Amino acid sequence: PLRNPLSGGELYWVYLDLGRLKLEVLINRRALRGEGLAIGATLAAEVWLQGHVLDRRALLSRYEGRDAAVPKSELWSHLRRRN
Repeated sequence: PLRNPLSGGELYWVYLDLGRLKLEVLINRRALRGEGLAIGATLAAEVWLQGHVLDRRALLSRYEGRDAAVPKSELWSHLRRRN
């Protein structure tokens, strides 16, 4: 496990695949309840989530690959040298 440099407490870095939502969380060992950690295990813990909730405009402004509506030839035309 990881160790909190301030408190010395043990932490687990856990990746949660919740279908449409993927989270990485740090769980304090003392707060962890249930069986041991294993892929597919069910966990219960109090966690503090920190992040940003994006509105539709902010979400759409993020780069998610090339725009499929723009022809590939149009994309390459911007890379031509003008010498």
